Amino acid sequence: APEDTARLPSGQSKSAQVREAKCFCGAVISRATGDPAAVSICHCSICRRLSGAPFVASAVFLPQRVQFLSSLDGGEPQLTELQTSKEVTRLRCANCSAPVAGRIGKRFVALPLGSFVQP
Repeated sequence: APEDTARLPSGQSKSAQVREAKCFCGAVISRATGDPAAVSICHCSICRRLSGAPFVASAVFLPQRVQFLSSLDGGEPQLTELQTSKEVTRLRCANCSAPVAGRIGKRFVALPLGSFVQP
C-alpha cells in the first residue's frame, strides 16, 4: 500500500516501520506507521496533573498514520474521552484507565512514549 512505503532521496523505497503501543491491561492497541512528525515533552499543568509526573513524553503522528484496535477482537477499542482544552482530547482505555493518546485538533495524535512495545 502507498501509505506503507517511504521514499528515499535516491528514489528507492522501503517499507515504513509499524510501531505498536498498548495500554496497561493490553485491551487497546495503538498502531502507528512511519516515523513520528515530532517527539514532544510537555510540562503544562494539565499534563502534569493527569499523569502525576513532572512531564509527559509523546510521539506525535499525523492522524492518518495511527489506528486504534481492540486486542480482543481487532475491532473498535473501548476508549473514554476527556476534552481538556479547546483543541486537545485525551483518550484512555475504558478498562484500565491508562492513557492511550491525545488528539491535538485534527492535525496530530500524540502517543505516550512509555506505552510503546519494544520489538
